[in-house]
Amino acid sequence: MSNYQSIEVWHLETDMASQPVAPGTQRIDVFPLNGQPDFYRYLYIAVGAPWKWYMRLGWEYRQWERLLSDNKVHVFVGYRHGHPAGFFELRELSNRVVKIAYFGLIPELIGEGLGGDFLGHALYQAYRLGARRVTLNTCSMDHPNALPNYLEHGFLVRRHDRFSNHVPEDIQPWPDASKPAYEIPQRHNGKSRDKQPHNKKYVGRYQ
Repeated sequence: MSNYQSIEVWHLETDMASQPVAPGTQRIDVFPLNGQPDFYRYLYIAVGAPWKWYMRLGWEYRQWERLLSDNKVHVFVGYRHGHPAGFFELRELSNRVVKIAYFGLIPELIGEGLGGDFLGHALYQAYRLGARRVTLNTCSMDHPNALPNYLEHGFLVRRHDRFSNHVPEDIQPWPDASKPAYEIPQRHNGKSRDKQPHNKKYVGRYQ
């Protein structure tokens, strides 16, 4: 089942005038993903299901293989205490521009204050690829904190547009899984019930 939805998209960018500080690994470790299409598809769904990442759901195995064999595409996986915590996908574009095509945490880890560190890893790896400008998109289907947090951490909106498409009502890890829908933590008295400050929450990316 799907719904035809109107989706707002914000196109953001930030300049990399100087080398970012290398992120620490005390809270989250980041390693490149080399191959493993099955694992990458798992991450794509595990991270993106709450935010309706649907564009790759119908991909065949060879499409995932081609993506991961592209020397302009770089995927990094974050680990928390040895368990997958999220991933980001970087794409090298022309003129020393790197796009954060996807970025997100496993929903169960949102609110633990990992997002700021994870974004720091993404920017650091983009700089190592030679980036002088980093771009990303976020949309109205993302976590409501996503856009304000990107802006707070140095990204600027360069364009805002809208498109419509059929969006799945529910994305499950496998057929008939019946996984409960992710619920965004409620805020009380202007403060989140999460332990970490509001400005540390970075969540799903939309392409």
